[in-house]
Amino acid sequence: MILKPYKHKLQRQMLEGLHGMIQVLLAKPVQADDDKLHYAVLAEIKCLAEKRLIDVRKEYSISFTPAQAMALRILATDYITEKTSYIGNHLHAMSNQIHQLYQ
Repeated sequence: MILKPYKHKLQRQMLEGLHGMIQVLLAKPVQADDDKLHYAVLAEIKCLAEKRLIDVRKEYSISFTPAQAMALRILATDYITEKTSYIGNHLHAMSNQIHQLYQ
């Protein structure tokens, strides 16, 4: 089965917030292998965000690999406690889109 990349447009503020959130999460130690795998894919997203943020824009169009998209979904469902915050709300919407894309 071949999965399509997840394409999404992000405002600069959202991309900066996502980058910061992932950076804080990656600083925490993990023990389980599945968590290490999740962190490894989140580190890929962090690097992707850093590369994109070098070019100052209002909006960025980003293609996430299926693994990166699923890592974002896990981030939104398992780690975001404030679903009504700016980042939490946006990640929740992205999570729903990812779920629909990969059903």
